[in-house]
Amino acid sequence: MKNFKIFIAVVFLTLGSCRENAVKHPSPEDLRWLQGSWITDDSSSIETWALDGGELKGNSYSNREGKITEQLSIRSKDGQLVYEATVSGHNDGKTISFVLQSVKADSLHFSNPEHDFPTDIVYVKNPDNSLSCRVFSSNNKGMTLHMKKLAE
Repeated sequence: MKNFKIFIAVVFLTLGSCRENAVKHPSPEDLRWLQGSWITDDSSSIETWALDGGELKGNSYSNREGKITEQLSIRSKDGQLVYEATVSGHNDGKTISFVLQSVKADSLHFSNPEHDFPTDIVYVKNPDNSLSCRVFSSNNKGMTLHMKKLAE
């Protein structure tokens, strides 16, 4: 009986510690701070996000090309939050998925180590309510886009 009580105690402690260490994945509705239209500092592109039926849908419009160059979404898939991008002229038109790796009140980090570039996408809401989007590869090379929210 004593061994059984020890076993039960270990099971409860193990389950409790797993729950505490698990990353809490937000729902797309929790990411309302990303909604709206965001223009890059050099005005080369506009990224727009809107909540639609429980998922964030977005696109990136290139002012230089005069067209939408990326279709984007953030949605729950198989119990995880996933960032999906379809970029015209890349990846044979296939959608590339990036899984949420970490989340804070003002940032999201998505990753897909199998993709050539980028492997990681990080959005950060800055204290001045601007937005930074860092895209980089496993060797930490990449770029950061700085964006300001357009008036609604």
